[in-house]
Amino acid sequence: MPLVAAPIFWTSSRLSADSKLLAHSNEVLESLYSARAALRQSVIALHAFLRTSDEGILASYQASVKAAWREVWHFKELTADNPRQVASAPRLEQRMADLFRFQDELIARRRLGPERDTEARMASESKMDDTLRVVTGDPIDEERRLLELRLQGMQRSIRTMELTTAISFALLLLLEWIAYSRAVRVFPRSGTWRDHPGPAVPRR
Repeated sequence: MPLVAAPIFWTSSRLSADSKLLAHSNEVLESLYSARAALRQSVIALHAFLRTSDEGILASYQASVKAAWREVWHFKELTADNPRQVASAPRLEQRMADLFRFQDELIARRRLGPERDTEARMASESKMDDTLRVVTGDPIDEERRLLELRLQGMQRSIRTMELTTAISFALLLLLEWIAYSRAVRVFPRSGTWRDHPGPAVPRR
């Protein structure tokens, strides 16, 4: 039986490991998408402030900034064992810091008075949108690459599991047949009780 159980146990362990890696990639991507959503929300809030000069909108802006940083820190914790993502984290943080610094400058300028140069304001907003697209681009691309590799690994593990199960089942049937054949040779059939004459009865 260990001969049958060992392959199934191995493939089950491999499938479980692949499943955990897949879940980890999904968690990393979720963190990055949340960071990008928070960045986008900060840009939307800032656009509204630049048009209206409503200080109340800045509360939403600050909350979005904090949420973005929180997700980036979570991303760093999740990818501490991935050298590529560890290398990309400083660039991600620098791009975010540059974006927020630029946005803070726009806030300070808006507080001094409305932007008279419409083209300059539109250029500033366009720059924020362009920066937003590239801030989380590299880490997301890397994690998507890993996700694709892990999906392929999961599919291979599933196919291996199916094949191992089929082979193990066939092997089990073979062992049962061998055991049965040996039992028949050792204990051949002797018919039913009617085939035996029974004990001899002495004649009187």
